[in-house]
Amino acid sequence: MKNITFKFILLCQLVFLAGNGISQNGKTEILLDSDSLVAFEKINDTLDQYQVYFTGENHNYKTFNINLQFQILKYLNENQNTNHLLLEQSPGLSFIINAIIRDKKAEHKPFLEGVLLDQFYQLVLRLETYNDSLAADKKIWAHGIDIERFPKFSIYALDLLIKDLDYQSEAGSLFEQIRALASVDTDAAGAESYYAPAQNNLGNFQMGQVNYSSSMSSILDDAEIYRKEVSAILGADSAVFYRIMEGMQQGRKWYLSEKEGNIKSPIIRERYMLDEFKQVYNEFEGAKFYGQFGRCHLNTVQDDDRCYKYYMNSVANRINDFIGASENKVLVMPIYYTNSISYDMGIIKKIGLENLDKKEAAYLIDLKAFPDLDTIQGYDKELPFIIISSYKRSSIETFNWEEPDIDVHLGANLSYYYFNKIRSLNVALADHGLNGFTNKFVAGSISLDVFVRDEQGMHIEYIYIPEVSNNDNMTLRGWIYTMGTSYSTGNNFLLAALGLDLGYGVMKMTETQLNGDPFLIQTDNENQVIYRNDVFSIDPNVRLRLTFPVISINCKFGYLLDGSGKYWKAAKKVEEFSRMSFSGPYIQAGVSLHFRD
Repeated sequence: MKNITFKFILLCQLVFLAGNGISQNGKTEILLDSDSLVAFEKINDTLDQYQVYFTGENHNYKTFNINLQFQILKYLNENQNTNHLLLEQSPGLSFIINAIIRDKKAEHKPFLEGVLLDQFYQLVLRLETYNDSLAADKKIWAHGIDIERFPKFSIYALDLLIKDLDYQSEAGSLFEQIRALASVDTDAAGAESYYAPAQNNLGNFQMGQVNYSSSMSSILDDAEIYRKEVSAILGADSAVFYRIMEGMQQGRKWYLSEKEGNIKSPIIRERYMLDEFKQVYNEFEGAKFYGQFGRCHLNTVQDDDRCYKYYMNSVANRINDFIGASENKVLVMPIYYTNSISYDMGIIKKIGLENLDKKEAAYLIDLKAFPDLDTIQGYDKELPFIIISSYKRSSIETFNWEEPDIDVHLGANLSYYYFNKIRSLNVALADHGLNGFTNKFVAGSISLDVFVRDEQGMHIEYIYIPEVSNNDNMTLRGWIYTMGTSYSTGNNFLLAALGLDLGYGVMKMTETQLNGDPFLIQTDNENQVIYRNDVFSIDPNVRLRLTFPVISINCKFGYLLDGSGKYWKAAKKVEEFSRMSFSGPYIQAGVSLHFRD
C-alpha cells in the first residue's frame, strides 16, 4: 500500500512539473503563450549572482524575440528587482518610450505606431500596460544605449524637448531647425537619408524641398556652437538633449565608416554603447539591468569569425570590465534557432533538440547537464544557460546589420535563346544544298543561387540545349556550365538582381551520312560525323524573383556573349568552314525551392 501511495505521489509531481513547463535532464520548456514564469525559477539562484542580464538574439525572429524578452523582463522584475530595460536602440527612441510607458503621454503613440515594426510597437504597449500594474518603485525604465540608426526617432524626441521654448534666444536658430525638420511630412527615417554625404546640388533644390543630410549637419554643428546657451536654457533637460545629439553624432560616424568598409564602424558602436550604459548605471546606482541584443554584441571571444573576422570587443565584455571583471557581473544567455540551419543547428544537435521544428517551442537549457558539450563558439567563458527556439522567423522585413539573411535557391528553369548569328552557319549549309537551323533554341537548366540581400551573391547553372534538327541530315545540341556573381536588392517577397556569369560549353553539330564507307561513329548503321564548337561565354543579366514560403518564381533576362574562336572542329580545326558565334539574347523562367538562414 505504501509503495502504491509513493508511486501515486511521484506521478502527481511529474504531472505537475510537466504542466508547468518543467522537464528533466537540463531542458525546461518556456511557455510563451501563458502567464507562467515557472521556467525561470530553477535558475533564480544563479541570477542572484549577477547585476546585468543579456539574452542574445537573431533579429530575424522578431515575434518570438519580443515575446521572450517581455517574459524574461517580467520574471526579473518580480524576482530580481530588475526594472531597467536596455534596448539596442537610441536614447532618442527610449525617451519617447518612457514618455508613453511612465508618463502616460498617449499622444506620442501614433508617431511610434507609424515608424516602428509592429512587433516592437506592441512591446511598447505591453510595457505600458505592465507598468500600470506596478508600484512606482517597480515600474520599468527603457534605456536606449545604441547609436541612432534611425534619426527620425531622435529628431522627434528633440522636438519634444524644445517645442515650448522661446526661440528669440541666441540658440533659437537651432531650436527652429529642429522644429522644422521634425515637422517635415516624410517617410524618411533611416541612416542613409540623414547621414549620407550631402551632394553638390546647389541650385537643384526647389522652394520647400529638404536635403535631410545637409539639414542634419547644420543641426549637429549648431548644437556644439550653442552648447553653453542651450545648457542654460534647458537646465536639467540639457543632459538628455546632448545625449540624444551624441547618439546622432556617433550614428553618423558609424554610418559613414560602415559604408566605406572601415574597420572602425563596429568599434564606434560598441564604445558608444558602453559610454551610454555608464551614464545610466551611474544615474541609477545599485540597479539591475536586462537587455536583449543581437548575439554579436554579447560574445566573450574577441575574434569570433561568425560575427567579425578580426578583433572585436563586445559591449557585454566592456560592461563586465567596467563593473568589475573579477566579479563577473554580466550574465549572457544566447538564443539558438532550429530554423537557422547553417550555424545554430550544429549546437542544437549536440543537445538533442534538432527535431523541435515539428512544433513551435522554446527551451531553457542548463548546460551543466551537458558536460561533454564543447565550448560554444563565441564564448570562452563557461555559459550557465542557453535558450533554444523552434519558432519560425518573422515574415516582416527587419533591419539587420550583424546577421544578414542568407538565401539559398535550387531551381529548374526553361530558357529561350535567340542565336541570331547562326545565319552564317545557315549560309554555309545552303552552299552545300542543305537546310539551315532555326535561330530559336529551347534550353533547360538547373541552378543554385546563394546570396545576401543588398550584397553580392553566387550563381551556378548547368544549361542543356536539346537536339534541334535542320530537317535534313544534321542536328545541333549542346551544354554550357556557368558560374558568376550578382548584386541583389529588395525584400523577403520581391527581389531584383544584376548578375554577371562566366561559362564554358560545347555545341555539337552531328552530320548523318546514309552512303559511303563506314565511319568510326555509327548509329543504327548510319555514319555520323560530330563537329564541336567551344563556347566561352560572358553573360550580363537581370534577375527577378518572387519568393513564397517554400518556392520562388524566377525570371531572368540576359545576353550570352560568346568569346571563343568560333571555329568548328572535327579531328582538327575546320578553318575553311564558316565560323559561328553562339551569342545572343535570352529569356528564362523557372521555379526554385528555397530556404533562408
